[in-house]
Amino acid sequence: MASKKTIEIVKSTAPVLEQHGEAITKVFYKLLFENHPELKDTFNVTNQKKEINKKH
Repeated sequence: MASKKTIEIVKSTAPVLEQHGEAITKVFYKLLFENHPELKDTFNVTNQKKEINKKH
């Protein structure tokens, strides 16, 4: 079970993630693949692009 402190941190960051989660995720994966291109094979990039297009 998560500690009380961890639960407080998650609850306090939830509004930011709700508002900016997609932008944060895009930057995260961009930097991840730039710094670790070997991980591209771990993710199905085609499916990720399809999901993004569904939302727009």
